[in-house]
Amino acid sequence: MTPIAGGSGTSSPPDRAVWTRIGDVGGVHLDLMTARIGRRHFAPHAHEEYAIGVCTDGLETIRYRGERHHSGPGSVVVLEPGEPHTGGPADERGFAYRVLYPVPEMLADAVPSREEGALPHFRDGIIDDGRLARRLWTAHRVLSRPDGDALAGESMLLSVLDALVRRHAERPSRPHRAAMRESEAVWIARTVSSRLPVRCRPGSRTSWWRHRRWANWPPRWGCRVTGWCVASAR
Repeated sequence: MTPIAGGSGTSSPPDRAVWTRIGDVGGVHLDLMTARIGRRHFAPHAHEEYAIGVCTDGLETIRYRGERHHSGPGSVVVLEPGEPHTGGPADERGFAYRVLYPVPEMLADAVPSREEGALPHFRDGIIDDGRLARRLWTAHRVLSRPDGDALAGESMLLSVLDALVRRHAERPSRPHRAAMRESEAVWIARTVSSRLPVRCRPGSRTSWWRHRRWANWPPRWGCRVTGWCVASAR
């Protein structure tokens, strides 16, 4: 497991996360994460993919689309591409979760629409569906295991994503590249910039991206706040 330092000023043990990349699921790659978070709260960020996960222990708090949400065991978290959000434990007990990051095309195949580039839209970021949560947990577990049955895991996953779209998706949304609104980008930029040391802020000679740990960003290569966002808050 990859240790991640706890939040600043705390004496909590290191948070832990395990990342797995599957090279070919339906012709595309798939990233998965299994983690336990103690006190760390992640700064606003967005993903290029969907983030679909289940909380397996404790309670997570998420700011998404301007509102505060909570996720516990039995619920499914669905965050759409380009939608800024935060994440962290709701109390001192922390939380554990499993999450996967399917590229938009994986869910677009399940959309009953002929509109080119249409993606499934989920009105609610937290979905109360215990049965689907268990199926998602099982698929994630099989795919994450080095000795797991990859073919069975892929079949489980595609079935779960299809069920997710059929049960809970609404009208197709625009292509994900247009999902992030300017106001949300400014919110991300100001929050992150305020957490960076002065030497790492926009305009300094030191690369602020190299110091992303100061902002408590999620330790994931596909999850980032772009330079133009930070510049927009100056």
